[in-house]
Amino acid sequence: MTFKTITQQRDENRIFAGNDPAYTTTGASGITAATPVLTPLMLDDATGKLVAWDGQKAGTAVGVL
Repeated sequence: MTFKTITQQRDENRIFAGNDPAYTTTGASGITAATPVLTPLMLDDATGKLVAWDGQKAGTAVGVL
């Protein structure tokens, strides 16, 4: 499996803290239900798929939906 990362140029940085650039990537999804925009995502320990962050494991959120 290969992944491609693209740096996006955005006019509005409201949803991001500071001046860090935003990156877009693709990955295997483990999301099985409707999920709101900007939900933090983490990697599932068992499958390695992206799932909604559980709010329990600090530092495991790797992106936002």
